[in-house]
Amino acid sequence: MMTMRRSSLALIAAGVLLIALAGVLRFAVVPALTKLPGDTDTIAHYEGRATLLNSKALQSGDTANALMTDVPITVDRHIYVSSTTGDVAVLHDDAVINGPNGLKVDQTHTYALDRVTLGSAPAPAGTEVESHTGLTVSLALDPPADDSQRYWDSGTQTAVPLTYKGSDTVLGREVYRYEVSAQGPLKNPATLRTLPTALPKALVEQLLPLLPATQQDALRGGLPTLPDVVPLTYTSSNALNVAVDRKLGTPITATQRQQVVAGVEVGGQRVDLLPVSAFDIKTTEASAKASAERANSAANKLRLVADIVPLGSIALGLVLLVIGIVRRRPAARA
Repeated sequence: MMTMRRSSLALIAAGVLLIALAGVLRFAVVPALTKLPGDTDTIAHYEGRATLLNSKALQSGDTANALMTDVPITVDRHIYVSSTTGDVAVLHDDAVINGPNGLKVDQTHTYALDRVTLGSAPAPAGTEVESHTGLTVSLALDPPADDSQRYWDSGTQTAVPLTYKGSDTVLGREVYRYEVSAQGPLKNPATLRTLPTALPKALVEQLLPLLPATQQDALRGGLPTLPDVVPLTYTSSNALNVAVDRKLGTPITATQRQQVVAGVEVGGQRVDLLPVSAFDIKTTEASAKASAERANSAANKLRLVADIVPLGSIALGLVLLVIGIVRRRPAARA
């Protein structure tokens, strides 16, 4: 009966274990790494210009100071996951808009996301989130180079096309560029709560000098038909251009133009009064560099665990198996 050397058995066992380790890494560890991490916590910074409504001045009749026009602003956007339940993450998207003279405007959103697709998911029991469809803060891994995805526009509360605009390289990372364009009635409840629902007709008349000539004519002709308290309606527009990492789907740079405009109905037609908010912002250079560095680090870690270590384990395991099999028979005794 043929016996095997103990060293050969050890080599064969080690080879089998290394090959099994490659399988564990590839099919158990890697899928976990491709999910939205439960410890996600990043801050992005933007800069630009804004037009902002001074509600107190407007309601007091101080139309000269009702708008802060073309003022410099910065935006600090904090994105973090507060909890995970299986493949569902509760994600917060909190932004602070910083303006002149200590002005601060907060915008907060909370979503339940599928940790793989980053689309909407059922909220965990007892958790309050915003209902939505489509993508919000990022694309998933390996985003498609096409127009198949949709983006959630919180202003109009609609999912709009995420239009593919080509590939590029930004700060050493290969990226895909996408565009978003959304327009419609303002439906964001949080924003609507901060805006006046109506204005006295006398105050609307005082706004006439602030309007373009065509709007002045339309409003002046309809003023006699307006009630003493004029209901306001609001429209929202959003133009977003974003460059996302081609592998990870995370944003590297973005430019955005958002506007909310107040209007009144005159003779069955809407007449715009004034913008109550308008933002024209872009990612700061420092923030873009930090995003690119995070993407580079995450991509290297994923490549190490998904490709380099499994392939190395398989190669070494096969070598050990071959050596163990070749040396399996003990040397003949003299």
